[in-house]
Amino acid sequence: MRITQLGTAAAERIPGLFCRCALCRRAAETGGKDIRTQTQAVIDGHVLLDFPVDTYLHALHGELDLPAVSTLLVTHWHSDHFYGEDLAYRMDGYALDNPTPLTVYGSATVRGFYDRAFFLEQRYDDEHLRFVTVAPGDAFTTDDGYECHVFEARHGHEFGDCLIYAVSHDGRTMLYAHDTGFPYDRTWRMLKESGLVFDYVSMDCTHGLIDNPSWGTHMNLDQNVAMRRRMLDEGLAHDGTMFVANHFSHNGRATQRGLRTFSWR
Repeated sequence: MRITQLGTAAAERIPGLFCRCALCRRAAETGGKDIRTQTQAVIDGHVLLDFPVDTYLHALHGELDLPAVSTLLVTHWHSDHFYGEDLAYRMDGYALDNPTPLTVYGSATVRGFYDRAFFLEQRYDDEHLRFVTVAPGDAFTTDDGYECHVFEARHGHEFGDCLIYAVSHDGRTMLYAHDTGFPYDRTWRMLKESGLVFDYVSMDCTHGLIDNPSWGTHMNLDQNVAMRRRMLDEGLAHDGTMFVANHFSHNGRATQRGLRTFSWR
């Protein structure tokens, strides 16, 4: 699988929309890798992970061919992960000469936000765009042959409203864990019971270098290390697994260079 991280920031981005903190000012001045858009990834150009407000920006940068996307996996309903109003423009009449149908997978809560967007449009277009409701414990295969498993994220208000996904294809498996705190014990059990061994793990790191003893609904780098160790100890990963810290906030108090100095050992 070819995985492209299109954006790596939390909701407010870096620099933050209305922020004048020292880190945001520095990011604006230095640019480059210190500029972060909302978190999104794409696999092999066909499977899109989340649909934030910044999706259009990612397409303009040339890293995302939206008309070619056939599958969208939505983690949860927050606008930096699902902006349904823009998704509605996949319907016929807005998108022309595009034969690729798009299937959207998400929780029942996401379905409510999806329906809201199409209610505003006062129509659906099931020929070009359809929604499939999924929940923790579900497994399915997309129309283009990607095997997906659904797990519970530590981020929501009730069971199953926020999700993380495992995606397998051509003998490789990735885990996309955004937004979530350190996984619940029940999520660890489900990961173990799935029998999956991950080659690539992208982990929420909203809190960056901040000490976060409450663990909460996001993680920091120390918790990423703990998650990596547990996955290796429980056989969910191997020596060659690539672990990626992702979904950064300016509140994490670290530039790209500062994050690189962190020791994963």
